[in-house]
Amino acid sequence: MLGRPVAFASSAAFLLAVLLLWHAPSGGATGNVITSPDTVGDVGNDPSLVLDGAGNPVVSYRDDSNHTLKVLHCGNPSCTAGNVINSPDPASNAFYSSLLLDGVGNPLVSYYDGSPIRDLRVLHCGDANCGAAVATSPDTAGNVGTDTSLVLDGNGNPVVSYRDVSNDDLKVMHCSDPNCSASVASSPDTGGDVGRYSSLVLDGAGNPVVSYWDWSNMDLKVLHCGNPDCSSGNFITSPDTAGDVGQYSSLVLDGAGNPVVSYRDLSNDDLKVLHCGDPNCSSGNVITSPDTAGEVGEDTSLVLDGSGNPVVSYWDRSNEDLKVLHCGNPNCTAGNVIASPDTAGDVGEESSLVLDGDGNPVVSYFDDTNNDLKVLHCGDPNCGALPSPTPTASATATPTGSPSGDDRIWGDNNCSQQVDPVDSLLTLRHDAGLSANTGDCPDFGQVVDVQNASPHAWGDIDCGGDVTPVDSLKLLRFDAGLSVPQAVGCPLPGSQVFVTE
Repeated sequence: MLGRPVAFASSAAFLLAVLLLWHAPSGGATGNVITSPDTVGDVGNDPSLVLDGAGNPVVSYRDDSNHTLKVLHCGNPSCTAGNVINSPDPASNAFYSSLLLDGVGNPLVSYYDGSPIRDLRVLHCGDANCGAAVATSPDTAGNVGTDTSLVLDGNGNPVVSYRDVSNDDLKVMHCSDPNCSASVASSPDTGGDVGRYSSLVLDGAGNPVVSYWDWSNMDLKVLHCGNPDCSSGNFITSPDTAGDVGQYSSLVLDGAGNPVVSYRDLSNDDLKVLHCGDPNCSSGNVITSPDTAGEVGEDTSLVLDGSGNPVVSYWDRSNEDLKVLHCGNPNCTAGNVIASPDTAGDVGEESSLVLDGDGNPVVSYFDDTNNDLKVLHCGDPNCGALPSPTPTASATATPTGSPSGDDRIWGDNNCSQQVDPVDSLLTLRHDAGLSANTGDCPDFGQVVDVQNASPHAWGDIDCGGDVTPVDSLKLLRFDAGLSVPQAVGCPLPGSQVFVTE
């Protein structure tokens, strides 16, 4: 469940009682937490982030002072204590790391072992803190291994996309065991200078899907392999050719197996998001530019929230800030929320994003001002930002009665002292265009009209059955221009609210 309750402020004692009765989800009741878990030397380039089973960040990154790979295992979800840092392959000159955890929580990392070796490297840690590890060089055929992206197949064996610099090709390697002691490598795209900024996932059949940049044509490309080794039946498309596009791509699949990709539009200095209409990106694609404010869109990292809406971290070069976009729908065409959760110096390059169990973003990135690794743990799904534009209406409008169309009754509103699940209900009209009275609750970021409401305390929404004051809360934030705090003010009939997590 996402969200936290609005305080029903009729008295300080009642507010305290509500807070004692309701237990906030971990990380969701406070604001954003930003830490610098490694400040020793010039560290933090090329970070790759995952969460362990307890929700604690695990990050691989480059130690530029010592020219090697580092792995951080945080001691809590915000990396404020108990952190463990190791250098599991001190002889390597590691760049472009990509990190995942195996079935028992031990890190696996792919990376490029730079000068003088210039090979692809795969490392399998022997424990959760990477105090010991087995490292292999599964591809040494020329200068290979930049721009790596790592996933694990159903047997826990690494699959890696990367660039063959010697031949300017995209390569995909499928390891035969978790330590990558044997593997099969293919070059599924050799058409020009291709393979930069690769991002890899597996489809439901275990076949690789890769987004990457075609430098020769300055286009975004998507590869859908025909088998797990990419040896036959491959399908390659260029779903965006509008200018110089496709750098810094990050790829996921939606629930139907269709690629969703974030990337940079260098021609316009914008962030772009592609939502493919089929698994091969051959038709029905939707491309949007959800952030065009200045020079933005570098170093993107993309995930989907529980509703299938993209969440993207990226660098705002104009302001030298970290940015996080939370789209309002799967195509990022409306209801988008953009936050700048860290503006302290030149921060936000080379970001890596995941969502915690409450849907709140967790981001690792490079602090270029201090040459440090940073980790952000957002306190809510929008990292503290509010939807924009904000719908408003007159707080003194006359109620229109029960509206036609899609009516719902959500939420208990006792207007005097306590929350009573059968007293003083608000009737809200869901403005999301649903065609049937299914009882669905409003989607986040959408607007509802308040009907027949008294100007009193409000805010409990139960989407799963009986209305109870402490179950399945969905919050409504009043935005009718009241001067009182949001936790105190209540909507008047005829005003509008929008739904947040």
